[in-house]
Amino acid sequence: MLSLAFGQAARCKGTLSSEPAVPKEYITATWLRWVATINPTTYVFSAMRSLLLDGWRAGPLLVGMAVVAGFATLTGALAVLEARKATQLG
Repeated sequence: MLSLAFGQAARCKGTLSSEPAVPKEYITATWLRWVATINPTTYVFSAMRSLLLDGWRAGPLLVGMAVVAGFATLTGALAVLEARKATQLG
């Protein structure tokens, strides 16, 4: 039961620092705005919100897709490097 509470707290922490909870322009705390800025989900949810509220606007959708592509490339490259290290003999 205690681990369930800690799991909920960890999920809540990640959710509150991204766009679904509050749009970034309404975040007043400097540290939370910084966290939301570096959180890739902020841009994905911003693109989704823009699509639902404003329709097919290219700007927010392209930013969201670019952030997803960049983050996928970065994490994929790091995974390949770690896999190479793990499989080297010696």
